[in-house]
Amino acid sequence: MDINSAAEQGEGLQERQGFVRAGAMLVCLQGQDETGLYGKIVNRNLEDAVSFHGIDELILYLDEICDWIGLPQRTAELRFMNSQLQQKFREQQDNHPKVSESGRIGGVELETYVETLRAQEVVKVNIDYRQNASMQGTVCGKITEEQHVAFRSALELMHMFRMISL
Repeated sequence: MDINSAAEQGEGLQERQGFVRAGAMLVCLQGQDETGLYGKIVNRNLEDAVSFHGIDELILYLDEICDWIGLPQRTAELRFMNSQLQQKFREQQDNHPKVSESGRIGGVELETYVETLRAQEVVKVNIDYRQNASMQGTVCGKITEEQHVAFRSALELMHMFRMISL
């Protein structure tokens, strides 16, 4: 498939899924192996998709992407077991994908379209709040029969993704 037809299909996806909020992420599930689901997370504010392997990485990256783009903001600071681990976390945070300032097509990177076309399943995750040291929002996609299903915590979101099999 060429880039132009990918962009055309992506425009339809953008309209269907209302991919406009900063906390909206497309989880492009590319497969599953003995260690779990793997794929890429796409956010319109990042220049590059973020690869994940396993539900734990998926959930942690969803939270970190919110930090990288600055929305939605967390209501509580993270806690760490000691100051060295806190420092290590801060250093890792500095090595995240760049926040996009240009090169978008309709406000969304062209890579978004390509990643969704490569995926076996695409789940839109809207993170509306980050309260009580967790995330709250909705998931929507073919797997939810296009219904928005709310999650009240990162743990609940993990349970939802755990039930997916490709």
